[in-house]
Amino acid sequence: STSVDSEVLGMYTVEDGAIQLPPDNPDDWPYIDVLSAMKDGWRIIKFPELALLYQDPTNTSLGCEFILEQ
Repeated sequence: STSVDSEVLGMYTVEDGAIQLPPDNPDDWPYIDVLSAMKDGWRIIKFPELALLYQDPTNTSLGCEFILEQ
């Protein structure tokens, strides 16, 4: 979804140049949605690209991806 209050389906963080994978159980993830992360001081630096949501068989990008930084 392109909504900041939709449930997070996947995530990872990059800290000091290293990828940190989230816990296997989504119940243990630090945030349930982008809005919760924003309330904790994270800023959105990339919003979903709506054009990528169109049905195009050659598209391999994620149209509903948010990228945040803190």
